[in-house]
Amino acid sequence: MKTGPIGTCLGIVLAWALCAQTAAPDRRFEVASVKRDDPKIYEYNGGRPNLPMRSVSGLRVNLPGETIKSLTATAYAIDERLISGPDFVEKEQDLYRVEAVMPAGFAREDIPAMVRTLLQERFHLVAHTIAAERSGYALTVSRKGAKLRAGRAVDDSECPDEWTGGLGGETCRFARVVGDVKTSTRILKDTPNGPILSAFSSKESHTEYYRITMPKLAALLSGNVQRSGFTTPPVHRAYGPKPYVSVVDATGLQGEWDVVVDTDFEDGASLPSVIASLEKQGLTLTQTTIPSEKLVIDRVDRIPTEN
Repeated sequence: MKTGPIGTCLGIVLAWALCAQTAAPDRRFEVASVKRDDPKIYEYNGGRPNLPMRSVSGLRVNLPGETIKSLTATAYAIDERLISGPDFVEKEQDLYRVEAVMPAGFAREDIPAMVRTLLQERFHLVAHTIAAERSGYALTVSRKGAKLRAGRAVDDSECPDEWTGGLGGETCRFARVVGDVKTSTRILKDTPNGPILSAFSSKESHTEYYRITMPKLAALLSGNVQRSGFTTPPVHRAYGPKPYVSVVDATGLQGEWDVVVDTDFEDGASLPSVIASLEKQGLTLTQTTIPSEKLVIDRVDRIPTEN
């Protein structure tokens, strides 16, 4: 059932995005270049895809390797799986590179609204929402209660002197060797979800979320829990279907917490290892059906207007 055109403050999933659009129609990039991107740039290199990396440096925003779906997902804060549209949108064969500059006084939190304006003005996007259901998981507290630590500062004592910028704010990278296993570690100090430490090896991953709320943890798990396992980061959209499921927060826990998510890749079924790491902290994932909304793209141009 249609709930209304984009631009009205209706719905559940899209409510804040739709209201923000109505309340702040002037949020647009000062300068924005939209060009077709070359898929060959992201072809596999040594068995792994070259993932496009979004970045923000001061007022400059770089969004490479984007599809209509990924840009729309950013603009309306909605999962790509809940977006449908014309055939060329569904196939996700067209990649775009957006290079833009925000007006003075704006920050990364304003980027979704600016991408929304860009889609409407340059791609002539028109869409509406419909009620839907999806399979997923509920994040709950176990019967014995939560065993979480209150949110604290990330330990960056091993970081080198030089830090880089990006969507995660200040970022550092360094290597660790434990026994015969070498891990690559990254610390992001200023993400919308709080500080994050991620360590990866060929066998496993270890992610520490600092000062994260339970709704934000559920949202992060939604992007990474698959029917067959858990990956961080997810494989780029251009390399096959994403069998992701969704996670909703049903813990009732308020405030900010430190949460650890460990993933074992060796057995090929890593979801049990994720569930096990959460259970050690008094959290569980239970399969459920989630009421939701879908965003249906009625019209969008395949070729954006001239820069």
